[in-house]
Amino acid sequence: MEARRRSAWSQDLARPVKRAVARHRRGLAAIAAGLAVLSALSTLRPAPPDSDRVAVAAQDLRGGTRLTAADIGMVDLPPAAVPDGAYAPSDEPVGRLLAAPVRRGEPLTDAAVVGPGLASSLPSGQVLTSIQVAATTALLVRPGDLVDVIAGGAGAVAEVVAGSATVIAVPRAGGDSQTRAVMLAVDETAALSVAQAALVAPLQVVVRPP
Repeated sequence: MEARRRSAWSQDLARPVKRAVARHRRGLAAIAAGLAVLSALSTLRPAPPDSDRVAVAAQDLRGGTRLTAADIGMVDLPPAAVPDGAYAPSDEPVGRLLAAPVRRGEPLTDAAVVGPGLASSLPSGQVLTSIQVAATTALLVRPGDLVDVIAGGAGAVAEVVAGSATVIAVPRAGGDSQTRAVMLAVDETAALSVAQAALVAPLQVVVRPP
C-alpha cells in the first residue's frame, strides 16, 4: 500500500513537469540548438594571432630629443612587422637621444637613438663625437646634415678640423642656453683633431649643401 502511494505521488509530481516540457518544447529545442551552435563556433574560432609588444613614439619627436616615459608608447605588432633592434617594454630607451625625427606610432629601434646601437651602424672607421657650439649655430643644423667643424676665435686663424662630418643628433638645450651639443659621425683622425681643438678654441660648424 505504501509503495502504491509513493508511486501515485511521484506520478502526480511528474505530470506538471511533463506538461511544462511539452508546452515549451519548441523553446527548449531552440535553446539547445543555440547552445550547440555556440559550442561549435567556439571550437572553430581561430586562436588569436601571435604578436610582440614593442616601444613606439607616442608623438612626433624631433631629432636630438632626450626620450622620457611620456614620449614612448607600446603597441602589439605581428612578429613579421617588428623591425630589427626594436625595444621591448623591459628595455624601453628612456633617457636616450634620438638620432633623427620619428613620427608618432613609429617603432623605436637601437639604430634610431644615440648609443651603442647607433654607433654599430656607422661605416667602418667612423666614430661618434660631440662638440659644443653656440646655441644660434645649433639652430642651423639638423640630423643628416654634412658640416665642417671649424676651430678659431679670439684673434686666432680659423681652420677646418673636421670636414664633411655627419650630424647625428642635436640634443635639446641644457641648463646653459648659450651653447648646444651637436653629435657628429667622423673618422677617428678627425675625432682626435676635434677633441684637441676644443681644448684651446671655441668650435663652430658650417653646413655644406646637400
